[in-house]
Amino acid sequence: MPTVNIINNYPDFTLLAPAVNKIISKIASEEHCRIENISIVVTDDPTVNQLKLEYFQDDVMTDTISFNFNYANQPIDGEIYLSIDRIRENAAKFENTFRKELALVIIHSILHLIGYEDSTTELKAQMQKVQQCYLEQLNIRYLFRNNPKKNRIMPAKSSTFEQFERLIAIVKTLRGSSGCEWDRAQTSESLTPYFLEEAYETIEAIHEDDQMKLKEELGDLMLHIVFQADIAQEKKTFDLADSLKNICDKLERRHPHVFGDTVVNGIAEIKQNWEEIKLEEGRKSLMEGLPKTLPALLFARRIQERASQVGFDWDKIDSVWEKVHEEIDELKEAIEKTDREMIELELGDLLFSLVNLSRFLDINPEQALKATSAKFVNRFQYIEEKLNAKNQSLKDTTLEEMDSLWNEIRTAEKRP
Repeated sequence: MPTVNIINNYPDFTLLAPAVNKIISKIASEEHCRIENISIVVTDDPTVNQLKLEYFQDDVMTDTISFNFNYANQPIDGEIYLSIDRIRENAAKFENTFRKELALVIIHSILHLIGYEDSTTELKAQMQKVQQCYLEQLNIRYLFRNNPKKNRIMPAKSSTFEQFERLIAIVKTLRGSSGCEWDRAQTSESLTPYFLEEAYETIEAIHEDDQMKLKEELGDLMLHIVFQADIAQEKKTFDLADSLKNICDKLERRHPHVFGDTVVNGIAEIKQNWEEIKLEEGRKSLMEGLPKTLPALLFARRIQERASQVGFDWDKIDSVWEKVHEEIDELKEAIEKTDREMIELELGDLLFSLVNLSRFLDINPEQALKATSAKFVNRFQYIEEKLNAKNQSLKDTTLEEMDSLWNEIRTAEKRP
């Protein structure tokens, strides 16, 4: 075990020595290094200030920690200069806790000293993955928890990252040997229905513009994301960090007008670039990548949008209307011939053309149909309520009576 010596104690740093020791020991074990001792020095030495001026162009950073590393057999001495103020600034900037930011700096510095590099994008990505792995293994959230002083180094309000770490830790606990039997028994497949349900409940909260409900549903959805990632990590296929890195890389790659030098003129070019980049990434067709489990109306809308982005589209809405009427006529002809297979095909063509019309009108067909369905349910329930008030059942009611009540609620809906 390495020895951690604190020199010229900075407030609270003596209390961090055991945590620093744990970090160093973990990395030394994983990287097969023997670290004999580490000295943490807080100093305002003029030489240090000169180094800070050269490297940071900032001569007001007076709080500096110097780490001296000595490896057995192959001694390596190194000094790393960093500012306590800079750690606090970065913690606030990235919504991190001070203790986690400090741990990250320590991990990053030690990896540098034992040979890791981040001189290229690829090496940097690899090093970041190793850093994240150590953060997760060390469970930084609890590493500095047993600080006996009241003025512990932590933010007044818990950060987004801290709560995210808490969720990850909770899921791991639930699936652990002393956790919940139900959670341990779940698989990626068994969770799918619940995942889908939470996604729909989130969408419902958005449509209802219910912010409190949306807050809750986003949390439920996040649980399923972390849950699925934890299962994958147990299988050693990938972990949550891999998924996050993948989406971050993808967003940067597909937004060259933001993260690169590409110049675009409007949203249409942005969408076109997006689809072209996806083809460059290895897709053989614009139609690849759409989930087959998407609702049919949404699937139709998305493939039409993709075709449109490369110019395969109607020039004006009049042509779309002509296509709708053409499909209606063809459906009528199929019905007259009582050809059930042809009827199904023509009905599909008609629905497809109506989705296309909705795209030209900038109306979400899925949402429009849901609204109409909800309206139907509301009107039908009105009929039921009126009949119940008269102790009359639906089966004892004529179509004319139900139509009368239906028109009654329709008229009421139109009143200002």
